[in-house]
Amino acid sequence: MTLAARVRESQFLRFALIGGFGFFVNAAALYCAIHFLSLNAYAAGVLAFLVTVTFTWLGNRLLTFAHEAAHGVGRVVAEWARFVAASALGFIVNYTVYA
Repeated sequence: MTLAARVRESQFLRFALIGGFGFFVNAAALYCAIHFLSLNAYAAGVLAFLVTVTFTWLGNRLLTFAHEAAHGVGRVVAEWARFVAASALGFIVNYTVYA
């Protein structure tokens, strides 16, 4: 079985792949916020978190958990807000160490 076929068939591998790409999205967002928007490292960290959490939510929504995705604007926003709230717990720990 090819790697692409394994990723297609494995929800865990899709989840891990999106998380891995999220690392690079976070690094790119942090770099852009500091170098192009001239934000300080702390504000850039918050902005990078928001970009990354939105990227991973959307990727998981479309590729990993598409069959469970909410429909309707209100439900989609609520789904995103729950994902951000759950991710914020890890962000608080990471941000504290970062600071």
